Amino acid sequence: VLCRLVDIAHECIKLRNFETVVQIISGLENAAISRLKKSWLHVTDKHMSKLEDLRDIFSPQDNWKRYRTGLASSEVPLIPYLGLYLQSLTFCEDGNPDTLPPHNLINWQKYVLLSSILL
Repeated sequence: VLCRLVDIAHECIKLRNFETVVQIISGLENAAISRLKKSWLHVTDKHMSKLEDLRDIFSPQDNWKRYRTGLASSEVPLIPYLGLYLQSLTFCEDGNPDTLPPHNLINWQKYVLLSSILL
């Protein structure tokens, strides 16, 4: 079953379904699954190598740098990892005021930044 999930995640990369890849990796890294030592012994070296490659691509290190680079060069249609957009929007919203003192002018830069995340 674990090998099959790794194969599915690898095929999802080819289909540019990045949301599903992240969810499969997350599920495989879940404590309840990662503790299944006997099951993990049946995973081939080839599949472990594929899984490590997927973990490397979808690592949150350096603000998801490898994933962002791959996403920027991917052709449409694709299904992006929604969690990254939500994270970026949250940081932008929380880290920038809506208005600027002293005259309570609209912080236009914040909304430019928000639109660049969404587009």
